[in-house]
Amino acid sequence: MSYKFSAIILAAGFSSRMGSIKSLLPFGDRTMIEQTVSLYKNAAIEDIRVVVGHEKKKILPVLNKLKVKATDNPDFGRGMFSSVLSGLSSLGPDSDACFIHPVDIPLVKKDTIVHLRDVYQQMPGKILRPSFEGVRGHPPLLPSACFRDILSWNGKGGLKTALSQFESNTITLEVPDSNILFDIDTPEDYKTALKKSVANTPP
Repeated sequence: MSYKFSAIILAAGFSSRMGSIKSLLPFGDRTMIEQTVSLYKNAAIEDIRVVVGHEKKKILPVLNKLKVKATDNPDFGRGMFSSVLSGLSSLGPDSDACFIHPVDIPLVKKDTIVHLRDVYQQMPGKILRPSFEGVRGHPPLLPSACFRDILSWNGKGGLKTALSQFESNTITLEVPDSNILFDIDTPEDYKTALKKSVANTPP
C-alpha cells in the first residue's frame, strides 16, 4: 500500500535568542528554510507545509519560490505548539502521516527521513521517534490517527507532553545521526551549524 507523507516545518517563532530571523539565515548557498525544505524534497516528500507567523512577509517570497505551501499561525506568540496545531489543521484527509520539523534543526540527514518513512510503511499507524545514543530528537513522524487528539490537547508541555499519551503506540528508532538533537538557538549555535554543514558537504 502507498502512503501519503506530509512535512510540517515550523518557522513562525520570534527567534529572540538569535536576534534575527532563523528561517532566512544564510546556510551555504541557500537559507535555512531552503535547507530544510530541500531535505524533504530530496527524500521524496511532496506535501511540504511551512508554518509562518513572525516576519511572515519576509519569508513568504522564499516559500513561493520553493513552491511549498505556507500556513499562517496568527497565535505564534503562544509558542511552538501553536504552530504544530496550525500545521496539523492545514492537512487534508488524504495525509496518512506527517513529519514535524522545527526550522532551526537544519542538519538532519536525508537518510534519517527516508528511514523513518520506510519503517512507517512496514508499521503503519505507529508514531516513530528518531533517537541518537538513546536520546530522542526531531523529526517525529506522526500517523493521522493521532492528529485529532493532538489538536485537542490543552497545550501544556507542548508537543513532547502531547505525544506522551501515545507512548504505547510509539516506536523509538535509533539512527546514526546526531543532528536530530542539534538545534540553533543562539549565534554560537549558528556558527557551529555552519561548520558542521561544511564538514558534511561531499567533496
